Amino acid sequence: MTKRGHQIFNVVLVFAFIYNIAFTYLLFWPADFVNTIMHAGTFNIAWHLICIFAISYAASLLPDHDIVIDLLLDKKKRQLVLYEIFHHYEVYLLTLFIYAPLLAVFLLMLLVLPRKYQQAIVKHRGFSHSLLGLLFFTGLAYLTYPISFARLLCTKQIFLVAFLLGYAGHIIADMMTYSGVHLLFPLYKKYTLKYATDNDRALSLGIKYIIVISSIYTLVIWAIWMYIR
Repeated sequence: MTKRGHQIFNVVLVFAFIYNIAFTYLLFWPADFVNTIMHAGTFNIAWHLICIFAISYAASLLPDHDIVIDLLLDKKKRQLVLYEIFHHYEVYLLTLFIYAPLLAVFLLMLLVLPRKYQQAIVKHRGFSHSLLGLLFFTGLAYLTYPISFARLLCTKQIFLVAFLLGYAGHIIADMMTYSGVHLLFPLYKKYTLKYATDNDRALSLGIKYIIVISSIYTLVIWAIWMYIR
């Protein structure tokens, strides 16, 4: 999926997540919900929402940094790095702003590995687009949080939830394209929904899935509330 597709998919995913959390909280604990809103204040709520969207948005673009890292590690392709960064400068500025310590640690870890392992890890839609990569980078995000700029924006809990939403959302979005991802890396079988023949169709399907799943969740929660009230 294109970077624009990931951006749109992430915004819809985060919005659906926040809506479902708020709906559940309001339905089952209305007094606590109102008290929390009143106590936190409009500014704090708005600030936390902005932080969630920003952190998740940056995380949704993080897996594709394997492209730039691969170029950096390959002497024959290093001249293409500046072109790639300049072409998508706003993406790299935002991710570096929030995840610079994470990326620095990852690069240092890569540099101590033999070249053949470096190539396997930075192959596009490989390690960074797998369940193993999701666990690895979530762990790095957790460990580097105290030295990242994100600690000035929000709590560690909010940071990790937003990170998981963005990173996992990127993998799910790419699974909807024809190329697929190596979800179970280091196994090289690709997982894809092959009927998504182009990026626009993949994005459309992804948004439809989010809406359907969110609607089903809302109906189930409503049914449970009606049953126990």
